[in-house]
Amino acid sequence: MRRSVAISLTTALVAAFGAAVAATFALILPGPAPTTTASVRQTTSDLAAPRMPKLWFQDVETATRAVAALGFVPEIHTLIDEEMKVPADWIVLGQAPAPGTLLKSTMRIEFDVTRKDMPVPSPTTASAHPS
Repeated sequence: MRRSVAISLTTALVAAFGAAVAATFALILPGPAPTTTASVRQTTSDLAAPRMPKLWFQDVETATRAVAALGFVPEIHTLIDEEMKVPADWIVLGQAPAPGTLLKSTMRIEFDVTRKDMPVPSPTTASAHPS
């Protein structure tokens, strides 16, 4: 009988020791990583980052102010061989990056512009968006 009591006590002590070790590791080691899809869940940095506004057919002065408010200075390319002297007399026909693009501090902002008095399709009658 004494032997069976000793075996029972030993088994109980080993089980208690094993449980203590398991509890210690559970407190020390991190739990499983949450399983989320990156495309579904936005990070807080994505939510705080600005997006490129739609600037097509706006005058260059207004478009430049809009991107300056986001912390960028656009590169302006004229579509005709003429120097742009008064930005309010010119309109944006193309922009890069596209509207809605998440902006990063290293991105270049580019406008393709032409004079307002040049024939340009109306944004309501154009069959496709400008590039």
